Amino acid sequence: MRVRVLATCVVVLGGACTQPQIRPSDRVIALAELNSASLAALDPARTAFILNSAPLEAHGPHIPIASDTYQGDYCARRMAEQLAASLPDWSIVVMPTLWYGIDGANLISERLDIRGTISLRPSTLRALAADLGSQLADQGFRWLFLVHVHGAALEHVALSDAADFVRETRGMGMFNIGSVGYTDRDPGVDSAFAARYSVAERDRIGFDVHAGTAETSNMLAVRPDLVGSNAQSLPDVTVRGWEDLDQAGRRPGWQGYWSAPALADSSLGRRMLDAWAARWAGFALRAIRGEDVSKLPRYPDGESPNANMRQAARSAARQHAFDMKFASWLVGRKSMIDQ
Repeated sequence: MRVRVLATCVVVLGGACTQPQIRPSDRVIALAELNSASLAALDPARTAFILNSAPLEAHGPHIPIASDTYQGDYCARRMAEQLAASLPDWSIVVMPTLWYGIDGANLISERLDIRGTISLRPSTLRALAADLGSQLADQGFRWLFLVHVHGAALEHVALSDAADFVRETRGMGMFNIGSVGYTDRDPGVDSAFAARYSVAERDRIGFDVHAGTAETSNMLAVRPDLVGSNAQSLPDVTVRGWEDLDQAGRRPGWQGYWSAPALADSSLGRRMLDAWAARWAGFALRAIRGEDVSKLPRYPDGESPNANMRQAARSAARQHAFDMKFASWLVGRKSMIDQ
């Protein structure tokens, strides 16, 4: 990613002055690559930050534990490019990804024996996001969009809490875009899916929420080098909903995925990820243009009781137990942090 180019005047015959065109891609900036002078040169009122967060999460024996990170990073970059194209006077700054998040799908079926999920407490992620937003507000910046593709309910709640806190207390346009419209269906993707797979194949795919056809397709699109050749030979684990998914995950020999990884298709994966990025960019533009998109439906608001929500309740209980143990231990510590 390149820092925005400052245009210079070129004198031509007749005394006219022209400026080289600044392409949208030149206004998509990696925060980690800026120096303080470059950051200070940005107009705070016309700079939008994007922060992707994703957990390290077990994704079966065929795609990596950072699959959500790679998918989210691709979408965040595409979102940034679309915002830069729509906002010609703005700079779009992509922040370093938060590589840790909350919970993993293996915990729905209480399968702690499936290794790879390394989770933060929801309060930790919430504090991280609130800290980062507050620091940007301290430096005068006005816009921060949180994005993520992970489906753990408490990840969505933690990031929404942080965004709402910073927005309401600092007046900064910080929004948890990743949770807005999270469960929306994209007609274009649905049409592409129907065209790609036969009725029999769609029946094999079933309820596809983790490390199955969709996520394996996405990883083939963005990091094919990290998709194991075994994906093509993995047996289907077809489920029809959350309760069926929970029961399938509890069976001996379950490998940490559902659906049909063998049916993955990279072109469909790119189509799905591009649709996700376009949805994020659309919500961000609506916010920049004055709409309070936090009032739109956000996952998991209104979610009916199911195995995923029961897992979220267990995760919250674990956090509270850890909080109490940690607080009790700190009483005798007399750490400088707590003075």
